[in-house]
Amino acid sequence: MNYTTKIPVNERIYCPEFREVLQPLEGFVVEVSGRIKEFREHPSKKHLQTILLVNLIVTPIPLGESFPLTHLWFLTKHLKKLKLNLSQNERIRFTGIVYSYCRKGGKSESRGILNSHDFSILPMST
Repeated sequence: MNYTTKIPVNERIYCPEFREVLQPLEGFVVEVSGRIKEFREHPSKKHLQTILLVNLIVTPIPLGESFPLTHLWFLTKHLKKLKLNLSQNERIRFTGIVYSYCRKGGKSESRGILNSHDFSILPMST
């Protein structure tokens, strides 16, 4: 499944506080280390359950200069595939690929960022 947006870079509209530090790394593999802070259930769709990682350290591979991110939400199913210990306050480490996505629903509409773009990291391996 391809999570990357199909909209060309020059036609994207980014949300006001998009993760611009990830923008130059789109399509590149990074190593991520972060602490699990919260688990969030979706009221009707189990496949949309999420995990909040905080105090992230992101390192481009091959070893580039690390930088911090305050937080990122990940789909629980992506982290479960890596067979990590998913306990609250546990620090986890994995590699993933940086991708751009378009916000399509949920709270995006009430926040005024529907159809805007942002960046995230898709977990691939430990």
